[in-house]
Amino acid sequence: MGNATDQTGEFTSLDCITATYGNVLELLGHDPSVLGEDWGYHPANFPDTEWPVEDLTIHRRPPEDIIRDWYGLETEFHQHRRTADTADYLREKLGRGEPVIVLVDAFHLPHSSNHRLQHHAHRITVRSLAGGADDGTYAIVDRYRGSLFDGAIDARDLLSAMASPALAEGRRGDPDWRLRTLGVSAAPTTAPRPAYADSVHRALARNTAPSAAASATTALRTCAARLRATPQEYASLSPAGLIEVSAWFGELASQRALNARFLHTAADACALPSLTAHAATAQALSHHWEKARNYFYLRFRKGVPAVLRLSDFLDEAANREAEWNASVRRSLK
Repeated sequence: MGNATDQTGEFTSLDCITATYGNVLELLGHDPSVLGEDWGYHPANFPDTEWPVEDLTIHRRPPEDIIRDWYGLETEFHQHRRTADTADYLREKLGRGEPVIVLVDAFHLPHSSNHRLQHHAHRITVRSLAGGADDGTYAIVDRYRGSLFDGAIDARDLLSAMASPALAEGRRGDPDWRLRTLGVSAAPTTAPRPAYADSVHRALARNTAPSAAASATTALRTCAARLRATPQEYASLSPAGLIEVSAWFGELASQRALNARFLHTAADACALPSLTAHAATAQALSHHWEKARNYFYLRFRKGVPAVLRLSDFLDEAANREAEWNASVRRSLK
């Protein structure tokens, strides 16, 4: 869940989904800041939620839609029937110089802190065949901030991570993730791409519409009110619930850091230097959400006092995010 780097250097994130798409964009020569074009919240319909925040999700268009609109890149999803089919597909795509995002169980990844300790669904980018088609290794990049790695992995380890039975268990309605690949390639189209500055303007206008900002603020305050009204009801969580709520806070931290990166790009593309200050505010919001996640992770066992403190985090975030949206909106007038 988390932070993107500054505007120079390798792209990283505390969210493994945007980390992989950002890596792919960089490998293909594109700017990954477009992954931060959206912000806000909308209702979710996940089954068996335990905390109010789980009934919301950050408003982020699917990354495959974003990279198609901005760069004409197409994403193809495959769930292969056999490990051998997966290896054949990787060999074909990588042989054409096209990176592939793969779903893995970090239990089988030697570079992960979860290696041989805990099953954990994760995503990484396979960038090439490390030493040629017959070398038996893949070059991978994992720019998730919790497991940074750029190097070679034995083919057997990678394929074991992709075929792990743990990926079939599903959680909160997740599908069977075994042997899943996400290949990215240029779309065969001659349609003209929209001007970059025009696209930036449209994204900014869409996100800062008063109705969107009011909806986000109301949603956060509603969550805070529910926690504050019956804190004892939310003072314990199942193991799956602990993971989901921690991930929710982390994904907000991740998206606000991406929004900061996008606003830096927008400041240059649209000749609006004032957006640089709003990027700094977005980065501060990212730190706020990361602080909330860390507090939840470390202090949730304290029960009701922790629930009440987290409701304060949500109320404070609602105020700060409303002001941020309004200030960006004023810059566009």
